[in-house]
Formats: sequence, structure tokens, C-alpha cells
Amino acid sequence: MYYNFFLIYLTFGCAIMRCMIEIFIVIAFVVFGIAVSIALHELGHMIPAKLFKVPVSEYFIGFGPTLLSRKIGETVYGVKAILLGGYTKIIGMFPQKPAGYTDKYFAKTIEPVREETLVGVTPENEHRVFYNLSMPKKMIVMAGGTLTNLFLGFLCFLVAFTFIGGYSSSTTLRSVVKCESQVGSSTSSNDECSSNYSPAQKAGLKAGDKIVAVNNQRVESFSKIAAAISSSSSSKIKLSVKKSGSSKAEDITVDAVKVAGTYKIGILPELIKRRLSAFETLKLTKTIIVQTIDAVVSMPVTLVETVNSIITGHRRNGGLVSVVGLGQVAIAQDKASRNAAEKIAGMFSIMGSLNVGLFVLNLIPLLPLDGGHFVNALYEGTKRGIYRLQKKPRPGPSDLARSMPLAYLVYGLLILLCVVSVVADIVNPVV
Repeated sequence: MYYNFFLIYLTFGCAIMRCMIEIFIVIAFVVFGIAVSIALHELGHMIPAKLFKVPVSEYFIGFGPTLLSRKIGETVYGVKAILLGGYTKIIGMFPQKPAGYTDKYFAKTIEPVREETLVGVTPENEHRVFYNLSMPKKMIVMAGGTLTNLFLGFLCFLVAFTFIGGYSSSTTLRSVVKCESQVGSSTSSNDECSSNYSPAQKAGLKAGDKIVAVNNQRVESFSKIAAAISSSSSSKIKLSVKKSGSSKAEDITVDAVKVAGTYKIGILPELIKRRLSAFETLKLTKTIIVQTIDAVVSMPVTLVETVNSIITGHRRNGGLVSVVGLGQVAIAQDKASRNAAEKIAGMFSIMGSLNVGLFVLNLIPLLPLDGGHFVNALYEGTKRGIYRLQKKPRPGPSDLARSMPLAYLVYGLLILLCVVSVVADIVNPVV
């Protein structure tokens, strides 16, 4: 008896240990992926800066206490304790204060930042510092990090969908949502409905049915089916369906319901595993970029919805996701994966989405984001060109330090987004 109990206890303990190890590996991969993504982003800034002879004083991965560091040439390279950040300290990001100028407002905010970025500027190297670069060189230095994330995103998707392969949604139905209250959910349930049946259930759609057209428009993928339904001008939607086992299509009218402002009928697609070509992965990356841009543009609305979900406990449909949420998604995806290849593809897919997110976020033309420096370089170059045409002396660099109050406001908004998303992921997770 005790022997059997010991075996059961040991088996149960091993199962828990295996689960814990898998979760640890997933979290470690996410943290490592974030660290590598940010480290390479900063490397994308540092390499062109060094190619243009700009002095770089520090290159660190992570933040917090320094674990190790070493000075090579004029740059200190190192690793800090918390591997969720990183920075490259390029000398002279902000120029000297214009002669005779006095900061009337926010002097206590502007002056320390200006002084910090000028540490290391000497009469011998001033001609090399960042603020004296030409417009094209400044743009290359600032675009280097952002484009690195774009390339990493595509590379991760290439590993996930081209080298390993993944599942794509077909036009054949895997299942039909039974109840109207479940329409919009990513899963179906066999529970009896306490309310109305879903539109698809009412129309007689079943697993194995294949949708070939929506409102007389041919559809080749489930995404096109969903798009055609959600963009319909009426709730009455005409479907051309090949019933399971039949080769002939028949027309069915479905009375759709609105969920979060778009029409849905309650169908889930059958998943087919295949490898995408490199060109298909490139197109997929473009689609994800567009979707990410839409998400960034709608961020104010999403922030309000996320706060509301924290207060009310209503189910979140995506929205803001923090590092905590990213780990939760990775763990859920890992559990849903059927084999090691799927697990690896899932991890690389998440890292690809993260890098695309960093790419899009840094396109925002506001300091302290890369887009703010990029736009300033464009402004300076345009101004110099106009002065050249007017045969005026070359103007000095823009006094970017004066924009620091706005940069701190952007910092504050980013911190607010981080705090709200972390709280939401803890009290009301997406998965």
C-alpha cells in the first residue's frame, strides 16, 4: 500500500516538476528573446555611429546594477542585472546651448539632460559628435535600431512559418459555436444554451462544411470570410456552402449578430499545417505591421478599455499586453502545442510579433523614441538646404534639449501603459 502511494506521489511530483521546467524554459526564452531584441536594436544604433566615427561611451544590455563590464577602445561594454532593457550612450545627442540663450521654462528639466549628453565632448572630438553629423548620417544612425527590429521580426517569422511551418485557417469549418452568447469566442462549447442559438447554429452550418463565397464574393481563406462578414452592410449574410461530403454548393442566409461593433456568425475554421514560402512570410510580416500600426493608433481607446476590464472584470479581447502577458501567451501557446517543433515555432512567432511591435513603436515621431530623432534630422537637413539656397550661413543643430518636457510626457504615457497592462495581465489575463 505504502509502495503504491509512493509511486503515485513520485509520478505526480515528476509531472509537476516537468510542468514547472517547461514553464521555466518558456519564460527564460521570452526574457532571453526580449534581451536579444533590445541588445540588437541598440547594436543597430552603435554600429553606424562607430562607422561614422561618432564617439560611443557605453553599450549596456539590461538595466539596474552592473554585473560585468569592460572598456574596449573608447566604449564600455557591459551587462546589467535586469535583462529587459538596454542602451547605447552616443556622445552629443543634444547640442550645446545656443549662445546667449537662457531657458525661461523647465530649466531644471532641460539643463541636466543637456549636460549629461555633453559629457565626453572635448575640443578634440567635438567635430565627431552626433549633433554635428549630416542629415543622412543622423537618419542612418537613428533608423539602424528600428530597422534591426524589423529584420529580426521577419527572421523570426521565417523560422516559425517557413523553416518549421505552422497552421493556417482553411475555409472548412472545424466547429460551430452553439450559443449566441459564445459568438466571438475562440473556442466552442457543447454546453446547452441558456439563451439564443448562434447565427451559424440556426442556419444549420456544421463541422466539415466548406464556405466558398460570402455575399457572392469568392473567398480563398478564413480571414477573407471573417473580413467579408464583419464588413457586410447588412446583418443578412448570404453564404455559398459546400455541405460536408457534397461537391455542390448551396446558398444559405445567416442572420449575423454584432460583437464589439462587427458582424459575426459563430464559426471556427479547420487548421491545416503547411510551410509558407519566403514571399508568403514577407506578405504575412507586412500584414502584421499594418495590424500593429492600427493597434498603436487606437492605443488611447485600448487603454480605456483595458482600465475598464480591470475594474469590471469583463473578458479582454487582446489589447495592451505587458511582459507578464507575453509570458502568459507563450505558456498557453506552449501547452497547446502538440510537439517540440510547434513549441519552437510558437516562441519564434511571439518574438517576431515583439520585434514588429518595437519597430512600429519607434516610428512614432516623438522624443525619446527613435522616430523623434529621425524627424529632427529631417528637419535640420531641410533647414540647411533652404539656407544653402538662400546663400545664408549654415544654421546650427536644433536645440533638442528644449523638447525634454514633451519627452518626459511621452515617458510618462509609456510608463502608464506598462503599469496598466501589467495590472490587467495579473488581475484579468488575456489567456
